[in-house]
Amino acid sequence: MLSVNEMLAFLKRETTTSYQTVRSDDIEESPNTSVLDVSSEQRTSRRHPKTLIISLLVCAFATVANIFLAFSTSPQVPRGSPDGLRRPSTYYNLSRLVDEVSEPQYNFPLVLAQVSSVQPDKVFFGDPHAYDSFRGYISPRETELLVTSDVSTIVQFRMHSYGVERCVFVVSVPTANNVSVGEVDNTTHLFVPGGYELHGDTGAVELWKLQSSSNPLDPQRLTYRNKPKREYMLASMNILVGEDTRTREFFCGENTLQTFEMVCPWTNCRIHWWQEKGNESLGAMVLQLPTIAPADKVALESEGHVH
Repeated sequence: MLSVNEMLAFLKRETTTSYQTVRSDDIEESPNTSVLDVSSEQRTSRRHPKTLIISLLVCAFATVANIFLAFSTSPQVPRGSPDGLRRPSTYYNLSRLVDEVSEPQYNFPLVLAQVSSVQPDKVFFGDPHAYDSFRGYISPRETELLVTSDVSTIVQFRMHSYGVERCVFVVSVPTANNVSVGEVDNTTHLFVPGGYELHGDTGAVELWKLQSSSNPLDPQRLTYRNKPKREYMLASMNILVGEDTRTREFFCGENTLQTFEMVCPWTNCRIHWWQEKGNESLGAMVLQLPTIAPADKVALESEGHVH
């Protein structure tokens, strides 16, 4: 039977032998495993840059191809102002319910701007009545009308409402008063209505009908050189103090733009005021009257006054 010392000695030898075997196995296998791992990592590190570059090139090519296909095959969307879009009637089939609209109504200018025959490239656009307030920069609704021997005023209207396609151009001037042209209250900054100038010969102011357009005029670009061409003279107007001067009737279709030019043919002529939208006592405006009968419309067309 083995003594305690002999047993301890035996266990020590077995443990030492096993430890050496394991260490030798590790030593034998470790170099091969390490070489494989290092070699694999090196190959992977070599592949990653190439894969990344190829992926980026494929993505860039696909992006360029999509952009090209989008612009070459899809319909082009018109750019610019929405004013050029079609305006379908909001009164569809209303004619089956009513024959005419009995109430006349005033239509005030959509555009009121000046051009000069002696300065054909000059733009008169400005806003001298605008002012700063605690609410921000405020631009009043008043617009200027100025007609001299060199300067004419372009007036444009959008024809609204159903069944009022008989139109009359109206220039209204009140009786004399002490208000200056364009006078503004210093406290409220509000426009003081009623001021005007009528100097010289204002008895034969020409009103020309200009070519129709689908888009409103832009006062910030409007000049004498690029204004719409004249079609015919609608009237020679005798503008007097305290009177409404009216032209003969003309046809004005629903949702159409009607554009005119007020011209002074004489050298000693000056008409000047600032007019408010909605003020019928002073200004240039159009009076829309109840719908004309079909026979009357045909008569106007035959005279060449429907465009």
